[in-house]
Amino acid sequence: MKLTATQIVFLEKYLDATKICPSQSSGSVSDGKTPATLPVWRDAMETVGQQIANLERELRNSSQPMAVRIAEFGLNGITGTQLTSLQVALMQLDRSEDGAHVKSRVRVDTAIKKLRSFLTSNSVLPLLEKNPFSAPVTVRATLTRALDEIELRMTR
Repeated sequence: MKLTATQIVFLEKYLDATKICPSQSSGSVSDGKTPATLPVWRDAMETVGQQIANLERELRNSSQPMAVRIAEFGLNGITGTQLTSLQVALMQLDRSEDGAHVKSRVRVDTAIKKLRSFLTSNSVLPLLEKNPFSAPVTVRATLTRALDEIELRMTR
């Protein structure tokens, strides 16, 4: 059975499995440089952005003032600066050199923890995902998969 990215991250990060079974690690890069993380985030944000744009279009087309007003707020109205904070941290990580690399990883870890907490606690996201319009929205699943992949890349 092949492990998922989430399972590998759990084993390596929380159980420190790399010390128990170093040959089973997901693989370390010898120069200590993390594989690029920003493309993973951009792809996820593009997917979510398109989904939200489709839902906003449906809301605007409804001719209901409340629906139109909700559409005006967009995803940023729900998430605040959390998505941007992670993107900036990822940009810094991908560009960092030796000494700054550790600090950049800490910033990314912090931003990921905050975003994961937001994704599990925000009451609006499940409503968006269960919307009765013909606009599927998978914010939590899409962003969680991206966060899992980013964490996996950071373990390499």
